[in-house]
Amino acid sequence: MRKAVMTVAGLACLALVCSVPAAAQTPKDYIAVAEAKLRLGMSKAAVSKALEGHKIVGQDSDYWLIDLGDPVAVTVQFTNGRVDVVTKEWPIKQGDVAGAIFGLVSSLQREAHLAGPALSCIVATDTLTNPSVTTQRVWAHCGPKVVMIARFDTGGTISQGVAEVLGQHKSQ
Repeated sequence: MRKAVMTVAGLACLALVCSVPAAAQTPKDYIAVAEAKLRLGMSKAAVSKALEGHKIVGQDSDYWLIDLGDPVAVTVQFTNGRVDVVTKEWPIKQGDVAGAIFGLVSSLQREAHLAGPALSCIVATDTLTNPSVTTQRVWAHCGPKVVMIARFDTGGTISQGVAEVLGQHKSQ
């Protein structure tokens, strides 16, 4: 549980410093969360209604954490009361990072196929280092979404995360 929480918090935090611009998004672009499709521009009330029955932490702020059960979590960032960014962590089961990546990319490929063109991605990497953690990240920009794969080293304790991001964080 501790490792999953660190991964969720790490991915949500690291997504805030994404420095590679995202592709243009359209109103039809979404991230599936439980039975809901979260789209950029949705109001807080619409997101709350779409996620009825799920635990939402931070509803009184512009940064929500939707708890879908360990280890899956989704963060939603709002600007002026509208969805600005959605980040969905894909579960890593029994340490199988490749399985999480395969599931996420397969999902993106299905969405691209339904939309018409084949999926193509632009890939970049970076490393962030501070006194308590070294983070190695892979960013794959696939149409309107970004796949983020991260490895966190907190002084010998390694954790990993795989996330899907719709929108572009404005924090720099």
